[in-house]
Amino acid sequence: AAAAWTVTWNNHPGGAPRIEEDLRPRTSGPTVQQPPAPAPAAPQMSFFQLHGSMVELLRMFSKPTGIFCCACDDDARDGVEHVSVSRVVNVMDISEGHGGSDLPAVRPMLSHAAVSKAEQLSRAKDSEIDDVLFRTAPAGKVAAAWSDSWLPTCSEFWRNAEGLAEDYELSVDAGRADIFVSHSWSAPENWEVVMGKDRPYATVKSTMLAVVAKDVVLARNEALSNWREVTFWVDKACIPQDDLHLKLLCIGRIENFINRCDRICILFTWAYLERLWCVYEWACVLVHKEPKHLWLQNEMFVSDKSLPLYLDCVRYFSLKRTKCFLETDREILAKKIDSCYESRPAFEKLVKATAVALMARSMLFRAGRSARLRKQFFEPWVELATDLGFTELSAALQTCKPAEWRETASAESAQTATRTSTRSDQSMPLPTKEKLLSITTSTYHSSIESWFDEAVSPILLAIRRETVKM
Repeated sequence: AAAAWTVTWNNHPGGAPRIEEDLRPRTSGPTVQQPPAPAPAAPQMSFFQLHGSMVELLRMFSKPTGIFCCACDDDARDGVEHVSVSRVVNVMDISEGHGGSDLPAVRPMLSHAAVSKAEQLSRAKDSEIDDVLFRTAPAGKVAAAWSDSWLPTCSEFWRNAEGLAEDYELSVDAGRADIFVSHSWSAPENWEVVMGKDRPYATVKSTMLAVVAKDVVLARNEALSNWREVTFWVDKACIPQDDLHLKLLCIGRIENFINRCDRICILFTWAYLERLWCVYEWACVLVHKEPKHLWLQNEMFVSDKSLPLYLDCVRYFSLKRTKCFLETDREILAKKIDSCYESRPAFEKLVKATAVALMARSMLFRAGRSARLRKQFFEPWVELATDLGFTELSAALQTCKPAEWRETASAESAQTATRTSTRSDQSMPLPTKEKLLSITTSTYHSSIESWFDEAVSPILLAIRRETVKM
C-alpha cells in the first residue's frame, strides 16, 4: 500500500497545542506513541504576525490552482486521529460544485477581485503598484439615507467588524477618490449607554456618509441625486481583507492613498483618538493634507451626553493612552511619529490643536440656529483651546458669525424662491424645494469654509511647521 501522511496531535497544558508529522507508512500493528516532549513557551506575536501565520497556513490548502482534500479515518486509535491527503482538485471546479460526487461544494478562500489583483500585481513595475492597488467604492454601495431601501444592506456592511472577502467586490479600480474615510471599525464601548440601543453604530455610519456624499455634490453645484456616484476610499472595501500579502501592501501605502483623495472625512467618535490605528491614520493625514481638506463627520454623534466625552477625549489625548491589541503594535505608531514629527509631545500638540479647531468648525453648523446652541456646543471648544494654551486659536475661533451667515443664506434662498415660484411652499414641486435647500446649505457651508480658511487654517499650519519634520 502507498504511504500516507499521518498527523497526530496532543494537548499540552503548558502552552499551545504541538503538531507532529509522521511521514512513515502506516502499518497494521498497534500505534506506538513516544512520550511528548515538554511544550515550549508560547512566543509573543503581534496581531499582524499571528494573522499572517494563520493566513499562510490556510493558503497552503487553497491556492488558486488547486486545493488539498483531506479525509479522516473513522477510527481513532489510542486517542490519536489520522488525516491523509487524498488528492488535489481544481478549486474553481469545487466552487462551482463540480469537484466530484463525493466532495461537497467548497468556497474558495480568495475573492475573484483579490485573485485578479494579485495577478495584476505580479506583472506590475514598482512604479505602478499604487495604480494597481488603489480602488474606490461608490457612495451608493456603502452609504444610505434613513429613508433609502438599501440602508439595511449598508448597515450590514459596517456592522461586521471583521474584513470579509466579498467586501472587496464593492470597490473598483480608480485613479483618484473624492473622499478618504477614516473610521473606527468598532463602536465605543459605551455606545449604547450614550446613544441608546435604537441607534446602531453601523446604521449611523451609513447615514452619515450619505450626508458627506451629498455635501460633495452640493459643493460642486451638481444635482443632489448624484450623491451615490461620489467615490470613497474605505479600507473595509478597498483593501483585500482575504489576502495578507495584498493587505499589508495596501496598509504600507496608506499615505500614498491619502494623496490620491481630494478630502479626508473622519467619522469622529469620542473614542476615535483612543484607537491606535485611527491615530496612525491621523498622523499620516496631518502630514499630507491641509486643515481645510479635513472634515470631522460627527453631527449624529454629538449630544448632551457625548459632548463631555469629546472634550475629555481631546483634552487628555496622549500616545500612551491609545489602545492596541498588543504592546508590540504600538511600536509601529511610535516609528511613524518619530520619522515624521519633531517629537512625540509635538505630535500630541498638533493633534489637540487640530481636533479643537475641527470640532469647533463642526459645531458651527448647529451654532447658527440659536444663541443657546452656540453656547452649548461651540463655546466649550473655544474654552478648551484657551485651557490647552492655544490662545491665538481661541481668539480666531471667537471671530466666527454663524447666525449672520445663516441669515444671509436664508435670504438668498428666499430671493430665489420668489423668482422661481409665486406659489406657497406646500404646493412647490419637490425638485424646486431641493434646489432651494441646496442653495441655503451650500451658501452656509461656503461661509463657514471661507472663515475657517482665512482665520483658523493659518494658525494650524504654523503649528504644523513647528511639529512636522521637513
